[in-house]
Amino acid sequence: MQGISGRAVLFALGVLVGTGATTTPGVVAAAPVRVRAPEGSAHGFLILRGTKAEVLAQGDWWQIPAGERLEVHLRFQFTDGSLSHETFVLAQRRVWTLLSYRSTQHGPSFPRDLDGHIDAESGRYTVTTKEKGTTKTDEGQLELPDDIYAFGMLAILLRNLEPGAAMAAHVLAFTPKPRILDLEVTPDGEDAVTIQGLPRKTSRYLAKARLGGVLGAAASVVGKQPPALHYWIAGDPLPTFVRFDGPFYSDAPIWRVELAAPHWPDDARR
Repeated sequence: MQGISGRAVLFALGVLVGTGATTTPGVVAAAPVRVRAPEGSAHGFLILRGTKAEVLAQGDWWQIPAGERLEVHLRFQFTDGSLSHETFVLAQRRVWTLLSYRSTQHGPSFPRDLDGHIDAESGRYTVTTKEKGTTKTDEGQLELPDDIYAFGMLAILLRNLEPGAAMAAHVLAFTPKPRILDLEVTPDGEDAVTIQGLPRKTSRYLAKARLGGVLGAAASVVGKQPPALHYWIAGDPLPTFVRFDGPFYSDAPIWRVELAAPHWPDDARR
């Protein structure tokens, strides 16, 4: 559900994010995602694997509703003691709205310790990093668009799309300085998966985030635009997150997040 920093899973990824008109045929204009599937209380278990399919971390995803507000947590505890924990506070009214976002990463799995927080309503942010024994704090304010989200929310947003629909919006990432990226998510085919021996179809989505303006042009020249992300959603009878492939920080390896299956001790049923 799924950080890819900012953004794991969570997820997270309403209807056709086509609340705005397309500018050219086949192109979706950036706009907030409409609420098609309101969220309630939930708790799920995730597993994070490395480039050789080795288990790097165990994860939890949980969400707590309070009226039209929804607090979502995406946490991974790594085998080497590292921690990644994202917290999103959302409003689920007519459209999904990010109210606040916090990303914490620390430990040897990450290039630096980071604790970043932004209040999306005011745009005020604070980012504290620790690297090679030096601690730095950056504070400031950003003007955020109405369709600003974070990578860890994409599983939720994808569950709110019509089948086969694309979406375009903006995402916030701590790099470690907070940056606003252009986001485009498009359907990328279907894949078959077996769950407990039963075949299922999943919809695959391709998410591309790009720096805009002068920074984006420079990043394209040197090949430093963020890598593409892949999400898998199973849609029958209700859409649900199945898998994510992507980085958790800038210049990171591609990690995989999947649903975790319980394993019982031999005497668990005695």
